[in-house]
Amino acid sequence: MISIPLVALIYWRRRYFGLALTTLLIHTLHLLLDIFTGPTPILYPLADSIWIKIQVNGASTATGISITPSITVTTMKPDFTQREIVEGPLVTETGAILAVVTAFILLLEYFFKAKKTNN
Repeated sequence: MISIPLVALIYWRRRYFGLALTTLLIHTLHLLLDIFTGPTPILYPLADSIWIKIQVNGASTATGISITPSITVTTMKPDFTQREIVEGPLVTETGAILAVVTAFILLLEYFFKAKKTNN
């Protein structure tokens, strides 16, 4: 659905090619990241929902260290029935930390650019 306006934008305004390409890349990366968080119907209706789980488990014992990597690919039929209540966290610890770090980096970049233009 997102590709139709992007193709139209590129067709009429070639100078927006970089913006359209960036938008398409971000959308594609979002879909790929969704596969790792839960069952995602990325290839619907061609294939079932896909969920990839990657884990690296470790144990330290008296005899040594054991590391066990595991990759699990689960497929299931997509369920598009409307739900009365959809629950979930709005903000997680990881998301809050990433938002603060990103804001801090952007502020630093802004101040360094402002300082450079004033000199």
